[in-house]
Amino acid sequence: MKTPGSNFVSWFGLGFILALILVSAYFEMAALESFLIIVFILCLIAFLWGKLSLTKMELKNQGEDCCGFPGATLEAEFSVKNRKMLPLIWLDLVLPIGKKTCIEQPDKDEEEGEGSKKTRSLRSTFLWLMPHQTIRWKQTALAVHRGVCRVEEATLHSGDGFGLSTQTLRRKLEQSLRFVVYPKLVDVDVSPILNKLTEMESARNGFYTDRTLLETTRDYREGDSFKNINWRLLARKDELHVNVYEKLTMRRVCFMPDLMSFTHVEEIIDGNERREERVVETENMEEMFSLMASLMVKLHEKGVLCSLVVPAIGEKSERVIMPESAETQIMELLGALAEIEYDAESMRLPLEAIDMNRHKLGRLYVLSRDAKRSCLSECLPGVEELGAISIFQESPSGEDGGDGSYFSETDLRIQ
Repeated sequence: MKTPGSNFVSWFGLGFILALILVSAYFEMAALESFLIIVFILCLIAFLWGKLSLTKMELKNQGEDCCGFPGATLEAEFSVKNRKMLPLIWLDLVLPIGKKTCIEQPDKDEEEGEGSKKTRSLRSTFLWLMPHQTIRWKQTALAVHRGVCRVEEATLHSGDGFGLSTQTLRRKLEQSLRFVVYPKLVDVDVSPILNKLTEMESARNGFYTDRTLLETTRDYREGDSFKNINWRLLARKDELHVNVYEKLTMRRVCFMPDLMSFTHVEEIIDGNERREERVVETENMEEMFSLMASLMVKLHEKGVLCSLVVPAIGEKSERVIMPESAETQIMELLGALAEIEYDAESMRLPLEAIDMNRHKLGRLYVLSRDAKRSCLSECLPGVEELGAISIFQESPSGEDGGDGSYFSETDLRIQ
C-alpha cells in the first residue's frame, strides 16, 4: 500500500507533469520546459525510490516470551536487513498492540488511526540502512498491568530521501511475540497457610527427603548411592555406612479464583431502553490476583509446591496446572495468572477435575470477593468435601480470622 507524500509523486502526477512539458515544448517555452523536465526527473526518482524502498527487506525476531512485573521494562530482540543495493535513508517500524493492552511505549504515547479507532503501538525509527546492512536492536516496552499482549505482525514505513514518497508494508512476524505481565506483588504473611499444612494427613501426599536432617546410619548395601556414604565413619572405622535422612511430607497448596464473585448487576440506561448487565469489579479482581501471586511466591520460598485451578470461563474449558519442578513452578503459575481474561462470563467450578487430582494439588484455597457473592454458595457441599478453605477480601463476619474454614485478606496481607 503506497501513501504518497506529494501529489506529483504518483502515476497521475507524473503524467500531469509530462503533459505540461509537451505543452511548453509546443509553445516553445524553453525556460519552463527545462524547469518542468528537472521537476519530472526529481519526482520520477522519488517515485521509484519510494516504490522500491521496502522490497527485499528481511525482518526477524526471537519468539521468546518477554515477561515481567508491572513497572518493569520488557525487551524483545529484533533484526532487519536491507537485501538490495538501494540504501534506505530512514525506516520506521511499528508494532501494533491494540487498544486494550498491558504494555505501552516507554516515555511515549504513540497512537495511530483516527477517532475512536486509535491503536496503541511500539515504534522504532532508524536512519541510513545501507545495502546489505543488518541492524539489531532490542524493542522495549513498559509493563503497565497484568495481562498478555500478542504481537503477530509489524508495519514498515520508508521512502525516498526527499520526503516526497513514502511506502507502507505490513509483514507477519516469523514467530509470534508475547509480552507477559505478571500480577503485581504485595507483602504477605503465609504463616496461617503454613500452620494449616501441618494439620494435613501425610498419607494424602508424597514425601521428600531433607538432607539436612540425619535420622540414622546403616550398613552399605549394593545399589546404594555414593552420595549417601558416611565418609567420616569410613575414615574412623574403615567400614562402609550410608546415611538415612528423615522423610518429611511434601507440602502442597492449590489456589482457585472465584471470578464470578467479583461481578455485580448494574442497570444500564441506553436512550429509552433500560437493561441489567453484569459488570466486573476490575480493581478488586486485580487485587485478588496480586494476593494470589504473592502467596505463591512466598510459599515457593518456604519450599511449598503450588498449583492452580482456572475455572471454565464461558466457552473456555478449565485448566488444572500442576508444575512438577519446584525451580520453574513460579514462572509457570504467574504466566497462567497473567493469561486469565474475564469479562463477566458464566463460570463453572471443575470439582471433578479437582477431586481426581486432589493427591497432587494439596490443600485447596478459593479466593473470593465476599461470602454473599461467592459462587461457592451454590455448590458448597461439593467444595466442603474437597476440604476447600476460602480467602475473602471481605470476611463473612466482618472480623479477621474466622473459624478455620476461611481467611480474610487482612489475615494474609502485611499492611
